[in-house]
Amino acid sequence: MDYQKAVQLYREDMIRDIQEMIGIPSKKGAPEAGAPFGKELRRMLDWMLEKAVNDGYEVKEYDGYAGRLEYGEGSEIIGVACHLDVVPEQKEDWKYPPFSGTVENNVIYGRGANDNKGPTMAVYYALRLLRDHGYRPKRKLHMIFGCDEEGNMECMDHYRMHSDALPSFGIVPDCTFPMNYGEHGLYALQLHIPLPDGIMRMQGGEHPHIACGHIEACVSHQEGKEELFSFFLKTMGLSGSLKSGLDGDVITIHGTEAHASRPYNANNAACALFNFLGNAYEIEACRKLCGYLSDWQGKALGIACRNMKYGELSICVTQVNVRSQEIVITLDIRYPYHLDKDSLLHKLETLFEREFVGSRLTISEDREGTYCDPDSDVIRKLEEIYREHSQDETTPMKVSPGDTYARKFDHFVAYGPTTQKHLAMKHIGQAHQCNEGMDIDTLLQGCAIYAEALAYLLGGSFEK
Repeated sequence: MDYQKAVQLYREDMIRDIQEMIGIPSKKGAPEAGAPFGKELRRMLDWMLEKAVNDGYEVKEYDGYAGRLEYGEGSEIIGVACHLDVVPEQKEDWKYPPFSGTVENNVIYGRGANDNKGPTMAVYYALRLLRDHGYRPKRKLHMIFGCDEEGNMECMDHYRMHSDALPSFGIVPDCTFPMNYGEHGLYALQLHIPLPDGIMRMQGGEHPHIACGHIEACVSHQEGKEELFSFFLKTMGLSGSLKSGLDGDVITIHGTEAHASRPYNANNAACALFNFLGNAYEIEACRKLCGYLSDWQGKALGIACRNMKYGELSICVTQVNVRSQEIVITLDIRYPYHLDKDSLLHKLETLFEREFVGSRLTISEDREGTYCDPDSDVIRKLEEIYREHSQDETTPMKVSPGDTYARKFDHFVAYGPTTQKHLAMKHIGQAHQCNEGMDIDTLLQGCAIYAEALAYLLGGSFEK
């Protein structure tokens, strides 16, 4: 079958469904009865399951935490794990309303277009393509829809606890091609340090897994800092303001956000603020924070680690707040699978206790890494399917610093649909970014790849 040609017949239907999904602002909200992650995520889950029922699939629902679509027969189960929740939209700089699903120049814009509603529909229509062409599977497919991937993945914990059966292998359409055969471990840590003299308030960061792109602080007034701040912004490629108020100097810095798994793509506003306060205002704690936390590889902290097989450690400041006479700094750390996380934590605790008397570290998230053999037959076949469709022979498979549902199941891998070509499209915001979007041709290519991959994984054949 010419999968690339076949998916074109579903183009308009897929676009329309993605737009409807984007139109539901499925951010995590206050829990309600039957809606553990808020009413909008309950509405999003209901929309997805109702669509599946209307298209003739059997579905199951798991108390508002998750749902699944079932297709095929057999005792062996292949899984596809997608998520319906989205991170909050930034308040500024969106070209189009973030929940409009606007299409322009072959791109769907909106929160979730890339992460993960567009890819969810790419798999959904891959399955529809197989059904429409008479495919008969030998294995059963469970397409699982979760509602808390951007949080603590409580949805998958609940699903695993209450599901009658779990897949023996599966894919997660929530990353890049050709294949992420493993994922780093993840620590979300909060560094608490005593509030230094001269700082009244400080607040920045939209999400614990997004590099801090905006921050505001109020510090004790000092004369003549405006011109120095203007020079600082220009040299650092930042924007912002410094205004003297009744309480002191109010400093605002706008940087550049990026997913915390790719901190090198950010111009971190929090680290810039620490830099300016440490040097211009001579706040020693901020100077130290800048020195230790501005290096995304963790060299200054003594935790740098790079391994050709398992990948490289990264660290990113995502949120900063002042509360209860403390500065609380959220750190997103992605560490290679083989690294001893207890030793990593001990190193950080020892250093911070020495450098910031009275400091402490708390753990808000602790997710184990995952790893599958990249030389196994199934992974090599999925890689081959991607390369035949894309003609990409150079992009390597890898262990990813990303964080997907793959870590919640045994023998799951993260598989597309984003490509290096898509990541290079600077007019499109990527996952978690302002102006998030999905190139439609990239999505359709992903749909074709998923169709062939599912046909292989489900082990069936097309009726003549």
